[in-house]
Amino acid sequence: NESLIKDSPVRVEVVGGDKLKSSAMVNSADLLREQSGLLLTTNVRTGVQMMGLSPDYTMILLDGQPMIGRVAGVLDLSRISVGNIDRVEIVKGPMSSLYGSEALAGVINIITKRPADGWSGKLYSQYLQHGAAELQLDGGYGATDYEISGFFNSKSAQPFELTENGRTVPYSGFTDYTAQTKGLWRITPGLKLSANGRFFESESSGKFTESFFGQVASNTGSVVQREFSGTLGTEWTHGKARLTAQLYGSKYTEQYNFDTTQATAGKTDDLSRQIWRGYLQYDVFWNLRNRFTFGLEADYDNTSGSRYPDKPFYRTFSLFGQWEGNPTEWVSYALSARYVGNSAYDNASFNGGEPFDSTLLKVLWLANPKLALNFKITDNLQFRTSIGTGYKVPDFRQLYVQFSNRLAGAGYDLVGARRLGLDLQPERSTAFDAGIMVDGIDIPIGDNKLTGMVEVRAFRNNLSNLIEYYYVGQDATGANAVYSYRNLSRVYTQGLETNLHLALPVSDSTSLSASFGYQFLDANDIEVLDAIKDGRAIYINGEYLTYKTYGGLWFRSRHSGVARVQYDHRPY
Repeated sequence: NESLIKDSPVRVEVVGGDKLKSSAMVNSADLLREQSGLLLTTNVRTGVQMMGLSPDYTMILLDGQPMIGRVAGVLDLSRISVGNIDRVEIVKGPMSSLYGSEALAGVINIITKRPADGWSGKLYSQYLQHGAAELQLDGGYGATDYEISGFFNSKSAQPFELTENGRTVPYSGFTDYTAQTKGLWRITPGLKLSANGRFFESESSGKFTESFFGQVASNTGSVVQREFSGTLGTEWTHGKARLTAQLYGSKYTEQYNFDTTQATAGKTDDLSRQIWRGYLQYDVFWNLRNRFTFGLEADYDNTSGSRYPDKPFYRTFSLFGQWEGNPTEWVSYALSARYVGNSAYDNASFNGGEPFDSTLLKVLWLANPKLALNFKITDNLQFRTSIGTGYKVPDFRQLYVQFSNRLAGAGYDLVGARRLGLDLQPERSTAFDAGIMVDGIDIPIGDNKLTGMVEVRAFRNNLSNLIEYYYVGQDATGANAVYSYRNLSRVYTQGLETNLHLALPVSDSTSLSASFGYQFLDANDIEVLDAIKDGRAIYINGEYLTYKTYGGLWFRSRHSGVARVQYDHRPY
C-alpha cells in the first residue's frame, strides 16, 4: 500500500532518482553496495547480507514479484541492470508476516521504470576496463488512459586474470541480455489492467573459481542462465475499497559445462525451476485513521535437473492481513500476520515442535505476527520501533540436492537432508529494532544553508533451528567428503547502524552532498558461547577456544561502512 515515508510505521529506505542518473553503476549490486547495513557476498554469486544474515534470508522482489534462480542460496543481483530501475525499496528485519518465507532478514523490492507522459526514449552506452561494456535502449508512451514501455540491455566483458604475490585469480567473461516490456490500461477511472514480461539470458565462459568449505575450486567451461517471467493483474477501486488480483509465472534454467566429470552427472549439470503464483488482496479504509488489508495467495513451485532427479515440488497456500492505523497525528502503527500451509510440512508455520499449553500463544506462533510503531515526536524528530517473528521453510537444496564437485582443488558431495533420512524444521526468528531519526537539519553557512538527516538504529535478531552445513563423513571410495544440512544452531545477530546525509548548495547551479553510514555487528552461535563457558570448545589447533579468540559467525564483518561524496553541476 502506498504511503508517505515519514508516515510509514515500518522503516523503509528508498534509493533512486539522481543517484542512479549520476553514477557509473551498471547493475543493482553496484547500487546496494553503497547502502549501510548491506554487505555484498561473492563466494558463489553476488548476493546481499542483511542484519548479519546470509543472502538466502533476504527476499528479492522485482516489481513486487519474487525472483528465482538462487545458487547455494544466493540470488545473483548482477542480473538486474540499473538502467531499468526507477527506485529500490529496502525493509530491514523479518517481514514473513506479509511476504512469507525467505523474508527472515528483510525485503528488497526493485521497481522498474514507467514511461513519462508522451513519447520518450533513451540510448546509453558505457565501457569499463576490466568490467562490463554496456548498451541500453528504452522507450515508451504514456497517456491518461494507457501507457506502454520497453527496455533492452546488453552487457559483455572479456575474461582476464590478475596476478599478485605469485597467485593468479581468473575472472570469467560474460554476455548478458535483458528485455522487458510493461503495459497499463485504465479501462475506467476505477478499473485498471496491467501486464509485463521479462527475459534474461547470460552466458559466462572462461576460467571460474569459487570457495566452499575452505576449498578453492577452479574450472574452465561455461554457464548459461535463462529467465522468462510474466505478470497479469487487475485492480478495481470502489469508494474506499480496492480489490487487486494478479497472476505471475516464472521459469529459470541454468546449465553448467565443466572440464571435469562430476561423478554420475558427467560434465554437464543443469537446473530448471518454475513458479506459478496467484493472489487476491482486498484493502479498505475503514475510516480516515484505519486501513485494513486482507489477502490470500497460492504458489506452485517445482524444480528439476541433474541436481534434482526426483523433481521435488512445493505447494503453498497463505492467508495474510494487516491493520494500519494512526489514532493521532503523532502516532502510527501497523500490525500484520500471515498463516502458511506448505506441502512439504504439516504446517510450515508451526512445525517446530513447540509445546504450547496456551491457545493464545499457539495462535500467535501460527500467525507470525509483527507490530511496528512510529512516533512523530516533532516535525523533524521520529522514533520507530518494531517487534516481530519470522520463519523460513527449508528450500529444495537443503532437502533434496544431489551434487558432486570434482573440480580441481575440490572433492566433495552435497546431499539433501531427506536423502539421508533426516528432516529439517523451519527456521524461526524473533527480532526487535528501534531507531531515532532527525530530519530537517538546517544550519546557515554564509549565504547558504547546510541541510541534512541523521539516524541511529539498534537491532537484535534471535534465531532457532538455524540450518547449516555439516560434515557427514567420507563417500564409499574414501576420497571425497560428504556434506549435508541439519538444524543445530541457536544464534543471534545484533548491532547498531548510523546514517548521516548532508547537502550544501554552493551556487545557483552547483551543489555538494555527502552520505556516510556505519554498522557495528555482533553475530554469535549461542551453542559455541555455552561451550566456551563450560570449557568444552576446542580450537582447531587443539587449544581451548575463548571469548577473545572466538570470531563469531563466519563471513560477517564486525565493522562496515560506506561513504559517498558527490558534486553536481546541473547545466552539465
